[in-house]
Amino acid sequence: MRSFKSLFLALLIFIPATAYVGKDTRPGVGLSPGSTAPAIRIDKTGNDLLADLHGEYLVVQFWAVYDAPSRTNNLLMNNSVREHYSDRVRMVSLSLDPQEVVFRETVRTYGIDPTNQYLVAGGENSEVYKAYRLSKGFMNYLIDPNGVIVAKNITPDQLRKLVK
Repeated sequence: MRSFKSLFLALLIFIPATAYVGKDTRPGVGLSPGSTAPAIRIDKTGNDLLADLHGEYLVVQFWAVYDAPSRTNNLLMNNSVREHYSDRVRMVSLSLDPQEVVFRETVRTYGIDPTNQYLVAGGENSEVYKAYRLSKGFMNYLIDPNGVIVAKNITPDQLRKLVK
C-alpha cells in the first residue's frame, strides 16, 4: 500500500509538471512584471496578507485541487522554497477551491506546511481572483521586497536564477 502511494505521488508530481511550463504571454492575462502586487485580503478582517511579508521576496502561488497543473506546481514550489530558499524567500499559497474540507485534506495528504496555505473565500468570484486577473488557469508571482512583481509563472529552477 505504501509503495502504491509513493508511485501515485511520483506520477502525480512529475507527469503534470512536464506539461506545465507556465508560458502565458497573452496580453491582459495576469499582471506583468514591473507591476505593484495588489493587496491580498482573504478573510473578514480585511487585513492585507502581503503587508506582513513586505521586505522579503515572496512567491504567491494560486492553485486549486481540481486543477492538476496548479496543484502540482504548488507542491513543487512549496518543497523547493522550504528546502532551498527558506532563508531568502517566503511562500504564500492561495487555494481557490470551493470546499474547505477538500482543500484541508489535500494539504494534509501531500504533507504541505499548512502555515502558508490559505483558502480564498469566494474562489473564482473573489476580489483576489479579479485583482490578479486569474482567468482560465492559475499562476504564481515572484514579488520583490518592495512589493513589485518580478516574474510570473516561474518554476523552481527559474526561482533559483532569480533569487541568487
